Amino acid sequence: MSISKEHLRGQADGIAKARAFIHNFDTGAEGCGPLDFSYLIESDELDWERVVTSFKEDFRIFDELLFKIHFKRKTEFSSSHDERILIFLAIGYFYSNDVRYFNEFLFFYDDPASFEKYMLLLQDVFFSNLDHGSHHTFPLCERKEVVSHLRNFENKLSLVRNEEVDSSQRVALFGSPTFFKRIRADLIEKGFDVRCYFIPFHPDKIVNFVLTNRLLFKIFCMYKKVKFKFNRLNFAYDDPEIGKILEKENLDIGFHKFGFIIKNNVISSLKNGLINDHWALLPFVRGRSTIEYSLLLGFPVAATTHLVEESVDSGGLVGVYNYDEEAKKCATINEVRQVVRWELTQRAVDSIEILSRTKAPLYENRNDKGLMFYSIHPFLEKFIEDNILTHP
Repeated sequence: MSISKEHLRGQADGIAKARAFIHNFDTGAEGCGPLDFSYLIESDELDWERVVTSFKEDFRIFDELLFKIHFKRKTEFSSSHDERILIFLAIGYFYSNDVRYFNEFLFFYDDPASFEKYMLLLQDVFFSNLDHGSHHTFPLCERKEVVSHLRNFENKLSLVRNEEVDSSQRVALFGSPTFFKRIRADLIEKGFDVRCYFIPFHPDKIVNFVLTNRLLFKIFCMYKKVKFKFNRLNFAYDDPEIGKILEKENLDIGFHKFGFIIKNNVISSLKNGLINDHWALLPFVRGRSTIEYSLLLGFPVAATTHLVEESVDSGGLVGVYNYDEEAKKCATINEVRQVVRWELTQRAVDSIEILSRTKAPLYENRNDKGLMFYSIHPFLEKFIEDNILTHP
């Protein structure tokens, strides 16, 4: 199975029936407001007509429910519960043209015989949302607004880079010291006072085992030829004691490479902020699989550095880095990812220099301008590589 127009040939009647099925819910009823996941799959009072009205009024009213649905991808449900989820996602995509709903649909679509009509309809909706370059529409704005934002940001940065760097700022690098060898060396060469802090935690059990085992981690550091001192903070990642220790360090700017959601015990310890490196153009594309969604939406492939807040990808914008020309030469998503990964050291150092000049973010990271994306389905990945990326 894949996403292809071939699947739609000879299926006009089936698609028309599925479209009529969804259209029948469009009665102009009063909207229902936000829904809880358990209510969606279990309530006898669920009214699809009211769901449709809410989608038409403001599809983002269901963002929290979509977030909960994506966490249920591997949960086994009854056929009736599965169908409720699929109907909700089908309605969502049909009335919002938000590809996130199609993406989640693909993860739940595991019984073609029962639910094929929904799949045919949503593939038809998918292809109707594509432009001549096979790029999908974005429901919040047109592509030209995204490009304009990038250009304005780049112009503003060019002015800031003419200002003198304030290397008196004390910089903290948070994460495994093995990651920060070049970044630390470059910052010290530029005159910054640099400290490295390691919190031994990772949500992946295997990685966490290596990080928390002192002997294994010491061997790992020796293998990576880490010879500089770093501060090991042996507390739970959300322990307030970490904040008390860091507050005494008089830190100005931070840059992190943690594998977990950072809490306020770290965030509040930096006078000018903690920088995160995000692999997409903010504020438009947040969350995961951001390179894939940037390609699918036809947005410039870019990385944005921003200040960390406890909510994901929400802090003010510090710097932007455009890799769109390089990405156009790539044949696979992994090649595009490598292009962005290769420049991470340069982005880290440059962003710290920018924040040392400005002491504050350059741009507001407006939540209303972007969407939170979740890991992309393999069918969509294949579609991107087959239809959007360059091939020899």
